[in-house]
Amino acid sequence: MISGCGSEEKSNTSTTVEVLSASFPPRQRLAKPRTFELQVLNTGTRAIPNLTVMIDSFSARSDQPGLADAERPIWIVDVEPLEGQVANNNTWAFGKLEPSQMRTLRWFVMPVVTGTHTVTYQLAPSLDAKPNQVTAKQSLTVAISGKPVS
Repeated sequence: MISGCGSEEKSNTSTTVEVLSASFPPRQRLAKPRTFELQVLNTGTRAIPNLTVMIDSFSARSDQPGLADAERPIWIVDVEPLEGQVANNNTWAFGKLEPSQMRTLRWFVMPVVTGTHTVTYQLAPSLDAKPNQVTAKQSLTVAISGKPVS
């Protein structure tokens, strides 16, 4: 949950977002498209100004020296939520989320690295949220098989 308090005058108001569901198939195959989906709800009494999602595990850092970019994809994001695009590769901002409003966010991805991987995500009320406003990291574990898609 994202929590924040209002000013002293509005001490009975808050912004809180709850992840109602997070889904990503736990067993995947190389090169078979999959959907990562989050369904969120503003359970607070105030609007969330700019719902922000950080997913730090669609790629991983390589220790190989001499790479121009050490980030290597585990999943290639084929289609991301268009309304959420920002300059950072692992961050999406979705605008205002009113109290009691629910939103479903979907990323269409293609797995490109075999093995067991953990997808970790966090939510924040804005791109410039204070650390105490960011949710604890939540995660899903996924096994990607190298068996061909049939």
